[in-house]
Amino acid sequence: MWDHISIILNKMAAQGKIDKEKLEMFNLPIYEPCSEEVVEAVSAEGSFEIVHLELFMTMPGSSSQSKNKAAFAARALCAPHEDVMARHFGGGVVSDFVKTAEEHIDSLADHDNFKVALVEVGCHTIKRRYSLRFTIINMNVKNAKMTYIVKRRKY
Repeated sequence: MWDHISIILNKMAAQGKIDKEKLEMFNLPIYEPCSEEVVEAVSAEGSFEIVHLELFMTMPGSSSQSKNKAAFAARALCAPHEDVMARHFGGGVVSDFVKTAEEHIDSLADHDNFKVALVEVGCHTIKRRYSLRFTIINMNVKNAKMTYIVKRRKY
């Protein structure tokens, strides 16, 4: 995924949408845990327990669905980094990034190795059931959806 952010930002620099010098100084400090680390962290925290963990593949849809997936993936790719990018490159960069990312992702959709991983977390509390969704884009694995269902421990 991070390689794709780099590709998108480099395309934007080549198109003059962002300053090349600012791109050279840009750094996103990111760590992406594997599923075992997520399970370990949830267990160590103690307030929740994972009651279901699943990874399954989805088949690519029609070309219109592909466009929708590209738009969703582009927004999801940008969302966690929006503030950092806006602060570093300027406020207008976010919409340009999403548009360039959508074009980039859409161009990858025709290739067999294009995959998007979505992580969905469901939390159960004592009084209510909450379903929280987190999206992790992984463009090196096929449209995979990993589901964590987490339950708050009763005290």
